[in-house]
Amino acid sequence: MWITDALLGEHAALRLVLEGVEQVAGGCSTVEELRAGFAPFSVALAAHAGVEDELLFAGAEGREWGVGVIGPMRDEHRAIERLMHEVSMRRDLDEACAAVDELAAVVREHFLREEEVLFPAVIEALSDDELSALGEQWARRRDVRLA
Repeated sequence: MWITDALLGEHAALRLVLEGVEQVAGGCSTVEELRAGFAPFSVALAAHAGVEDELLFAGAEGREWGVGVIGPMRDEHRAIERLMHEVSMRRDLDEACAAVDELAAVVREHFLREEEVLFPAVIEALSDDELSALGEQWARRRDVRLA
């Protein structure tokens, strides 16, 4: 399995969890409820960004195809981290819900950029063996057994 396939699968799962967070934000009555609904998404998204940073981005740095692509992606990861922190620190429910809305929009845009720009660049630049080796590293980190 290629690393890009694994990360696309994570995007799909994270989008579903994000929809759940948005539903919680639209129906909760306290910031604590929102934080409780947000926490699993925050953990999962941070883990996803971490594996991208460590496996995909680190391997692309210094390669010609990664110039101009990896820097902006890393910057977006940091912006997403700041927004996640903002959601968790807000004390006013309306402000926290607004931060969730902003985060959701940024995450969706970021996923699209990865799917339309980064992943195709990775597929074009790396060999099938390199993509598979990164996929195996992903599987070991996620404790997934590949057939």
